[in-house]
Amino acid sequence: RASGRARPDLDAAQAHLARAFADVRAAEAATRVPAPLAVLAESFQLTPIAQLVFLAIAAPTMWGEFARLYGILTNDDARPLVDELLVTQILGTDADQYAVARELDRAAPLVRHGLVHVGTGRQRPVLGLSCDAIALRMLRGADCEADLDDVTVLSESRAFDALLIPATVKDDLVRRLDET
Repeated sequence: RASGRARPDLDAAQAHLARAFADVRAAEAATRVPAPLAVLAESFQLTPIAQLVFLAIAAPTMWGEFARLYGILTNDDARPLVDELLVTQILGTDADQYAVARELDRAAPLVRHGLVHVGTGRQRPVLGLSCDAIALRMLRGADCEADLDDVTVLSESRAFDALLIPATVKDDLVRRLDET
């Protein structure tokens, strides 16, 4: 609301937030090392809204006091700790529900690249959302190279007939290749 007794407090809070963002930008510019969120954003082509969504989802995992606050905000034991509806409410005027929904679409970078996991169950916007453990480590600025030690890269090739793909899909692939 634009009126009421809380307006001066809201204006003061928004001014404080603007100063904090300016201080962060100045600190980032002064250092030669890019901020972890900037690295993630560049690596995965995250929009500014996607970055805000990612931070809103990561917050309760990174800082326990946010977990308690999120629980108070949802006020429903049946709801997950973080869901799309809560993220929309937290971001308020910074991103509307449609922008948040676009960033959480399975084809958008956050979900497509596995930075954010969408739970199963009821329909959006009340499906649980969580950040990938490695993405959280990257956000904390940790070295994640050791996390890749158990990854096995398969270099052997297989014959097309040996692939375990439904025959209809194989036939469609062959047809499409023939058309090119």
